[in-house]
Amino acid sequence: AHSGGILDGLTIGGGLHMSVSSNDGAGVITVPNTLTGIGSVSPPVAAGDVFVMRAYANIASANTIGDAMFVNPLAPSGLDTDAEKGNVVWIISGKGKGQKASIASNTATTLTIDGAWLTTPDATSVFVILEGAPTMPPIDTAAFQNSAVGSAGITAMKVVARVTVPMTEAATYLVQVASEDRSGRTSVVAYAPWQEIYLTPELTQKTIAASSYDVLPTDEVITLGSGAGVVNLLSQAGALRRPLWLVNESGVSVTVNAASGETIEGNSSLPLATGARIQIIPRS
Repeated sequence: AHSGGILDGLTIGGGLHMSVSSNDGAGVITVPNTLTGIGSVSPPVAAGDVFVMRAYANIASANTIGDAMFVNPLAPSGLDTDAEKGNVVWIISGKGKGQKASIASNTATTLTIDGAWLTTPDATSVFVILEGAPTMPPIDTAAFQNSAVGSAGITAMKVVARVTVPMTEAATYLVQVASEDRSGRTSVVAYAPWQEIYLTPELTQKTIAASSYDVLPTDEVITLGSGAGVVNLLSQAGALRRPLWLVNESGVSVTVNAASGETIEGNSSLPLATGARIQIIPRS
């Protein structure tokens, strides 16, 4: 009954998603060995990966939206009655994209909103439920260093703002970006880009000062300190199944080497400029 739905990977690069081929009564979901999005991973699923099943509005009216598959082998009772009351439902794609509404009540499969939809959703509408109304967290407008990958390697660049969010436990954040000019006029929020981000506070962080370092399967955030010179990435055939952050604070350029027979953006190695950072995402 999940066939044709969308399964999004949150810990294998974000933005990677799979169409569900089939599922069985035990809750086992089958997906093709092909991903669409920013890259591909083969095999696409490994133990410990985190995914979210997208809800399609196969139930919809002028003031409701829902998915009959909220009742499924993993949740045989569906949603708890009125458990989503006061939360916000957001249509992220399909008909009615960009609409948000407060949830007045819910049954096992259907959300009833306060008021009515401006555009009534249909079976193409994909929606998510947010815990509480969207908020604007404090923004640090002081530019800070990030990085970009180009033909010259990984270089530092400026980012205009940084958002800090509370992290006491692993959580999924739905982030939307809008712009505002100096006269206070904002872009059309309904069409602003958004991204779902899965964050965990339990990242393994370490600082490396060795002239050469071989990445370990458990590494997640590596800060390159004084004395660092070369970083050798783990083979994609190894146990590395989640993104790896490299942050260069060594004061000099550091060489990042791909595993034998593999590449980074088409190169066997790239220089990581001092002050730059890069996220290595597993791909085939």
